[in-house]
Amino acid sequence: MRLRAFFLGLGLMASGPAVAGLAVCNDTAVLHSVAIGYRGDDGWVSQGWWNIEPDQCATVLAGDLVNRYYYLMAQADGWAFDHEGIGFCILADVFDIAGDQECGGRGYGHGQFLELDTGKTEKDHVTHLAAVSRPAPPSEPAFVPPGKYGEPYSAAGNFQACTTESGQIACSLFADGVQVFFRQDGREGEEAFAFVDRFRPGSPVIVHGDMEAVHDRTADLVPYKLFARGWGEADELLQDMQGKWQSRDDTAAGLMLDGSLLDLTYDTQILDSGSIRVSASCNDYSEGGPYLILQSDGDSAATCYGDLQVDGPFLNMTHLPRGNVLRYQRVD
Repeated sequence: MRLRAFFLGLGLMASGPAVAGLAVCNDTAVLHSVAIGYRGDDGWVSQGWWNIEPDQCATVLAGDLVNRYYYLMAQADGWAFDHEGIGFCILADVFDIAGDQECGGRGYGHGQFLELDTGKTEKDHVTHLAAVSRPAPPSEPAFVPPGKYGEPYSAAGNFQACTTESGQIACSLFADGVQVFFRQDGREGEEAFAFVDRFRPGSPVIVHGDMEAVHDRTADLVPYKLFARGWGEADELLQDMQGKWQSRDDTAAGLMLDGSLLDLTYDTQILDSGSIRVSASCNDYSEGGPYLILQSDGDSAATCYGDLQVDGPFLNMTHLPRGNVLRYQRVD
């Protein structure tokens, strides 16, 4: 690959990158080529390549950062990159590509990137390659064909959490209002648990596997692949809602959101629990969104809240169909 022509921004790791912005430092023993993806003024953009020698840094995006999330791809001969399955268009040569769809139809290749969370207010960020790239293993595990343990299943959802039970990792995610449980029991695919330690509650993910059992609002999955997907507006709104909130009209009332799980409280006592999702519509409502859809544990019907807004420390939504506005303030 050719060295990226229009900006290098190289610097020694000892002194760090010379220009503020998004920087990548190569703290491995081999040359790496890196590319980035991000949301620009006119949509998604992917750019590459920067060839970074060992003990060198490159500023891949100069100036104050305006996004929270950026995406990185790294390549090196004989090394494996811990991508998260997030796709952007790439070329073998120097590239600057607008759009992340129909890569093959436009004459581009398709690269797999990982997500960088630079923080809500950070103006610069440095990533070190040793954390995401390592010598490739000598062989790959055998592929498990879909359908061996149940109906083949694929879904986009939001990660919830993992626990360890009897020495096995057990995780769950929410997709289409269903909590999908999966565990590391020897049947899973090689990429099923590769990135779970990077996901936080509410992180957008894509899962592939075999649906072993479906219950009322839960399901059991034998997973083959689990990886991150790009953040949409609903995902960002869900993330902004995480934590503890207190009613601005009745200080005894509050709510607590952890991932997609919601507790409604009064005088610190839990009155109701359930799961939520953010959507452009809810039941027969399609105007006045985005909507919060609450599925209470003790109620078969979903409750809709419209005009969902998070503005700094304030959360507002309108209960439907009654129309009363619920106003909350963050307390954590």
